[in-house]
Amino acid sequence: WYCLSGGKYDNLPNDVINDYYIYSVGNVTYSGAGHSGDSVTLDEARLFINTMIAAYQTATTPPTIQIIDPKSGEELTDKFYVGDDMSILADSPDSLADSAIYFTVIDPSLGSGKVITASFSYRKNGVPTAITLPIYVKGGAAIPINLDKNENSIAYTLSGGATYYIDPTSELLDILQENNRVALTITITSNLLPSQPAHADITLHKLGLFLLD
Repeated sequence: WYCLSGGKYDNLPNDVINDYYIYSVGNVTYSGAGHSGDSVTLDEARLFINTMIAAYQTATTPPTIQIIDPKSGEELTDKFYVGDDMSILADSPDSLADSAIYFTVIDPSLGSGKVITASFSYRKNGVPTAITLPIYVKGGAAIPINLDKNENSIAYTLSGGATYYIDPTSELLDILQENNRVALTITITSNLLPSQPAHADITLHKLGLFLLD
């Protein structure tokens, strides 16, 4: 976060190996506050207090997740898809923006080495069933961050404050077509607090069309 400066420390400015002042590794935060003895400045005291708060949040506060409307930012609990007796009409490349499910991660932790991942499940006969869904970054390239071109899982991490979206895929839309509604759960987990995952739920609904002769 910060390095020492002034005097001999200016010989190698921002020397993070030898002249570190505040740094974090995982959920451990080190502060060099007080190194100057009794002459602690107000700014240094404030920085130390902020460091303590950040360290506490890193060690105790897991990230949370919200499924949102991409335009208003409001939280969503339901999403509707138009379908007929043959298919869900939203299942086409041109309609991905409409069919996509958007979510954002809220993460108060400043710990380094942090990895936040997402998993997905839907309820089938009352039993949670895992499903793999591609994750995209809103405003980024239309390439999933969690799958390679062969749809194999790859290493990635979600960032606090960013907005992501998932493609429902034909598998999930087929389930929706068959059952008219499906409850989807997104779970995120931080490697710093693996025992405290966060969940967000959304129910997908199928709206029928009137077929005219």
